[in-house]
Amino acid sequence: MDPLLFFTIAAIIIPIIFSLLVFNSRRAYNLSVVASLISFLCVLCITYLFLFSYGTISHKYEVIYYRGIELGFIIDTLSVLISFMVAFNGLATIVFSKYYMSPLNKEHPIKFEKTIRFYSFLLIFESSALGFIYSSTLLSMIIFFELTSICSFFLIGYYGTPESRKASFEALIVTHIAAMGLYVAAGITYAYTGSLNVVAIKSLPELMKTVTLLCLLVAAMGKSAQVPTHTWLPHAMVAPTPVSAYLHAAAMVKLGVYLMLRVYVEVGFTQIVTIACLVVGLISMMYGCIMYFPQRDLKRLLAYSTITQLSYILTGVGIASLGSSLALQGAALHIFNHGFAKELFFLTAGLISYSTGTRLLNEISGLKKIKGAAVGFIVAAMSITGIPPFNCFWSKISIIIGGYQTGTLVGIIASTIILFESLICFIWFLRILTQCIMGKPSERVEKAQEVPSSMKLVIYSLVLFTLISPIIAGPFLRLLINP
Repeated sequence: MDPLLFFTIAAIIIPIIFSLLVFNSRRAYNLSVVASLISFLCVLCITYLFLFSYGTISHKYEVIYYRGIELGFIIDTLSVLISFMVAFNGLATIVFSKYYMSPLNKEHPIKFEKTIRFYSFLLIFESSALGFIYSSTLLSMIIFFELTSICSFFLIGYYGTPESRKASFEALIVTHIAAMGLYVAAGITYAYTGSLNVVAIKSLPELMKTVTLLCLLVAAMGKSAQVPTHTWLPHAMVAPTPVSAYLHAAAMVKLGVYLMLRVYVEVGFTQIVTIACLVVGLISMMYGCIMYFPQRDLKRLLAYSTITQLSYILTGVGIASLGSSLALQGAALHIFNHGFAKELFFLTAGLISYSTGTRLLNEISGLKKIKGAAVGFIVAAMSITGIPPFNCFWSKISIIIGGYQTGTLVGIIASTIILFESLICFIWFLRILTQCIMGKPSERVEKAQEVPSSMKLVIYSLVLFTLISPIIAGPFLRLLINP
């Protein structure tokens, strides 16, 4: 078996195998760490082989083939880059969860023996996300797309309260209805070409190509919580914070915008699809920005921030279709960069609620007393708002400059709106940052408990990645070109 294919299958299958073992073991956490670590090491092997042994040439593998019905994987610059972020954040989430999902958590104390289901579904969540990232066919995408929705259903509703059950059903229903876009796109592609390979969309007649791409955009909107399919994401913040972190950073909402980026790189967009991407992205960006202001719950604030950050990526793909290679690189880089920054921000929120028992902004001040929380909060806020030298600055500026470089009115308007949103985001998050970090410690912060070393390790590791992720992505971005 080809080493690339072997490590790809191993990275996907190992977490699933261990998820079954976790169901029958009281060492659920230890087994989960081992599984996620092995999966991450497999991804590192894929990265090394792709860069140094396979000459950075795209490789496609058919795992199952019957009369054009294909289940296959692609190893190329885009899948290798994003899978690194997905696998690392999966490991970080599990390590962080050891004490968060315990009786020591001041916000949501839970007995260790009741966490088995949590770790099992988290491993399947990671596996499904990696499977989707590596998918080269619409059939593969449908399978892993639906698996992530099922995992999110169980993880969002983990606490079993009426609110969490309602939120989990909403997430499942919205993302499943959106998935119908994938089914229709697959049906059209197979009917006209006899293949389910993504690249087959390129050979469709112009009208059917447009319809197919618009169906995929519907699927992407639902998964990435873009307006008007966005409501499930803020409601999903009732989930355990490690779930929220991974859902936002890598394993759920990123898959929608990744889908459009993948399709653009392999197929290209028609003019109508380009306009649709820009309209959806910019409307979602402006809506998410407006919704910053009434939020009093830190996790809900971060949820609306995710909506706007994902709209950057969707808008960036639209700008790339106007002829900007820089915007294409910026969109891919923003998936990668934002993954680390948002994982850091959510896990910092989890660290705060673990030690203080609250995530309400009006009850948090003087966080400088909790060093790990203060460092994580400051760095995550600076990164998300696009302040150099932190990672999201480099991806945001690439998309903005790319829009102006197109010389088109649409590109210039899009970049101006992005620039305006970035400014508003910076001002608002600076206000929140000042309120939470500075001043006299609030009663909750004053009575905060000690933070475990494993939580601090995860936070500081992610802080490091907010500085070095653009460097890691450099060799991959140079290989991305407009189709």
